[in-house]
Amino acid sequence: MPTAPPVVLATAPTPGGPEPTSFPHRRGKPSAADFTRFHEHYSLHGKSLKYSAEIRNQAASYGQDHQPPRKLYPAPLPGSPYAVHAQLFSRLEAVDALLNFTYAMWCKDMVENKCHHALWDTIDQFLKWVRSRWECSETRGDQQQAFIGIIRMVEAYIYSRKAAFLNTANAKRFGEVDKLVKPQVPADPSASISPATSLGGSSQHSVSNGSPAGVACPSPMAKPANPARPPAANAAPHSHPPLGPTVAIPKDLYDSLQAAHNCSTRSARAMAAAALYLNLPVLARCFPRTAARVQAGQLRPDEEVQVDFEQDECTRPDGVAGLGLGGDPTPGPGEGQLVWPGPLNSHGGEGVAWVCLLGRAMIREMGYPLGYRGLEGRLQKDPR
Repeated sequence: MPTAPPVVLATAPTPGGPEPTSFPHRRGKPSAADFTRFHEHYSLHGKSLKYSAEIRNQAASYGQDHQPPRKLYPAPLPGSPYAVHAQLFSRLEAVDALLNFTYAMWCKDMVENKCHHALWDTIDQFLKWVRSRWECSETRGDQQQAFIGIIRMVEAYIYSRKAAFLNTANAKRFGEVDKLVKPQVPADPSASISPATSLGGSSQHSVSNGSPAGVACPSPMAKPANPARPPAANAAPHSHPPLGPTVAIPKDLYDSLQAAHNCSTRSARAMAAAALYLNLPVLARCFPRTAARVQAGQLRPDEEVQVDFEQDECTRPDGVAGLGLGGDPTPGPGEGQLVWPGPLNSHGGEGVAWVCLLGRAMIREMGYPLGYRGLEGRLQKDPR
């Protein structure tokens, strides 16, 4: 009796996002020369987007009745997305610039596998300015408020990375402190107490009362020579010996320990603020495509070097090529790997690049349907 052919059931597409990729895209760890190229490339992108965001913000603040100090070039056409959403696109460019700068500085760290603290300090003022652009009444709805969360996450992971490298450097110097600690043997308090005085009297004024020779016993009728009196109210407090050995540590080590503490504190506060606006439920509700890519991710939190910065864009326009380095086949638009950043204060200070990739995916998912085009739509300096 012939058997019926097997029935193939079609699988439903992933709700709110693309089909998960059948492979974890790994480009291989870039070389130091590649990371240097990335640092220069995305630093220039950040500067261009920062300039555009500042000029567009100035023009929007002047309104239609006043001429801005600098003309927009190229000027957006009336009714175009960049004219209708001028303020929103200005703020998107600001956070886009922040992510480009942050990723560029992370690439600089990867060149020598170190943390350039002075370089990271240069982004602090711009980060605060971007925060002020979003922490305002113009930010409405959970989707826009999620960008406050991604900005605070950038801040949290930057300072978590700084703290991790400071703690590692400080731990290597603890040997210097150990050499400065001199062994201090505490004096035995019982050594200064004689058998006679420990029994409450002197051997010269004690009465034997039939006691064995050599053992002094006080008289039953004897009174203490110096009865205990309560301390005077104005008496100086007793000086207690230190609990342990003390040592003067070098000033630069003290400053480094204090800096590590300050970085950890700021990182924790920023992450607590970020969680109020951006978490996995908010991501799934407001950015379903990005959330689907996070859920389908197969990379580990410490594999952020494996992902191309250009491969996170949702519905990327045709012709925008990334800086691929070979490895596995390049995924299509919206299929790049995403990973929810790992815990703060990790040993290697990981997570900075994953936050940048996550933020760029959120920008594209919200901005592209409105007409935002990132670097392609930026304002430029008028060549005339």
